[in-house]
Amino acid sequence: MSPSLAPRLVVGTATLVLLLGHAPAPSQAQNQVVAPVDNATLARIEQYVADELDRYRIPGLAVGIVQGGETVYAGEFGEATIGGTAMASDNVFLLASVSKMITATSLMALVEDGLVDLHAPASTYLPELSPHGDQITVQDFMHHRSGLRRTEGASPFVGGEGASLPANVSRLGSLLRPGSGFEYSNANYDALALIVERASGMPYDRFVAQRVFAPAGMTESWVGPDGASTPRLATGHYRWILLGYRPHVPWMPPGMSGSYLSFSTVEDLSRLMIVHLNDGSIGGTEVLSPASVAALHRPYQYGPDDFPIGYAGGLSVFPGGRFVDEPDRLTDDVTHLVHSGASASYRSFLTMSPDTGIGVVLLANANDSSDEDIVPQIAQNISYLVYGEPTREIVASQDTLQRWGKELVLGVLVLQVVLAALSIRPLRGLRRRAPIRRSGWIILIAATALDLFVSAGLLVIIPGVAEAPLRVVASLPDYRLMIAALAIGLSWGAIRTALAVLWLARVRGRRSENELQASTAS
Repeated sequence: MSPSLAPRLVVGTATLVLLLGHAPAPSQAQNQVVAPVDNATLARIEQYVADELDRYRIPGLAVGIVQGGETVYAGEFGEATIGGTAMASDNVFLLASVSKMITATSLMALVEDGLVDLHAPASTYLPELSPHGDQITVQDFMHHRSGLRRTEGASPFVGGEGASLPANVSRLGSLLRPGSGFEYSNANYDALALIVERASGMPYDRFVAQRVFAPAGMTESWVGPDGASTPRLATGHYRWILLGYRPHVPWMPPGMSGSYLSFSTVEDLSRLMIVHLNDGSIGGTEVLSPASVAALHRPYQYGPDDFPIGYAGGLSVFPGGRFVDEPDRLTDDVTHLVHSGASASYRSFLTMSPDTGIGVVLLANANDSSDEDIVPQIAQNISYLVYGEPTREIVASQDTLQRWGKELVLGVLVLQVVLAALSIRPLRGLRRRAPIRRSGWIILIAATALDLFVSAGLLVIIPGVAEAPLRVVASLPDYRLMIAALAIGLSWGAIRTALAVLWLARVRGRRSENELQASTAS
């Protein structure tokens, strides 16, 4: 939604602007030298993470820090299950949208082999995408410039579209919009995964295992739903409204293996960051060439010139530049490569800088769909501590409707129940053909107006805010119950309206009959 409302499984530009600052000037420094992370810094980081874990009641977190081509810290906090086993170094997490970094790395391996051309039309490898695929390049998919929308990338979470990678991608031909600008969509990277599969001649998960995971030494990483079957998978937790975190198994659609369905440990992801920060090599083994890594870090700019954020190969890129409001921050003077991942019950975030060779990854076995920016801000503060800088206050940065969406839906549901109960009395009056008081009419009209609002909410407002079809939102456990209750309320509303019209017609018929009798008698 990698969710918000959890289906917004994307890197939120507004969130990252909040995390990294705003309005950078041109870069004034490159290849910054940062002191090695010492024990005192690690102690501050551990205390900070422990405090935030307790503050937000997150079940478990895993932290990885790399510097100078090696992992300098890997630590686990909290529990893999609430009241259960402690988080361990070999616990595996669903990565959600951080999977895109893995997909882009795999694609570039095929570019090096001469089997994929980034500038070739997508239909070269996916003929089912013609004719629009003739005008969309492979690189357009990598940069989210195919015209595919967020909702189109979220829809496979529920339904047959997510049953397989070909089933997911085959539907995209008519949805492509050549010449479009940047719009983040999971569907772009699922298309790239199928290109990898077609060009390599082997299943996508097997290719990734052979060409990325094995040479990088990522021995506890998988692609596809089989990753969820490992006993080392940290139990995911979803935050219910009013009830807090509860165990929950999130969506595992096989057809989203390129954009969402990767599993890894914090130590394995730290190794992948080293590959990206060390010109494609780790421990003397070359995973990619320096030129390929440079291509993966070269973004398509979609932000304005005064804030030139871009998207590259599975990474958002914030170019270096000293921020005028905080001129002493080293972190604001270097280029940041960032990505975020969110599912219904897992959260991931990584940030790294080629200028300093520093990278931080944070994995959580829980997600709060009403405030998905908590974990990324914790991760960014860890990065600040690594640079020897003070942390920033964690603030809510999501839109009001996203942050308070559950409470608003619950409030509407309560109001719907109250009006349904109050409407019974005036309905009884109509049934007895008795006159209705003004208050009774107000209740009936208010109940009908609320029904219209609920209908608009289910059909337009909720899918619009979530940027996902209603069936995807309804797959979240607490939303499922509330949406079902709202639907039941609408059913009663339809029955109530039909009865009111019927009985009102009978009342008017009786009045007409009485008036006729009175007229005849006179």
